Amino acid sequence: MKEFEYIGVMASIVAYLLIVTGSYSIGFSIGIIASLSLSAYFITIKSLPSLALQVFFICANSYGIISL
Repeated sequence: MKEFEYIGVMASIVAYLLIVTGSYSIGFSIGIIASLSLSAYFITIKSLPSLALQVFFICANSYGIISL
């Protein structure tokens, strides 16, 4: 399950880079994928505060896609 953490962190970096450079829809979509990957990891290690933070980011990225 450690690979979900690595994938999630790398995807988050790419998503942030895309959002900063103006590719909003792709950045928000990759952000959702990153948050889902990190959520899977946090479920396995039973870290509820971190899981709640990832749910927030899923909602924030979803709102970003909807409001484009």
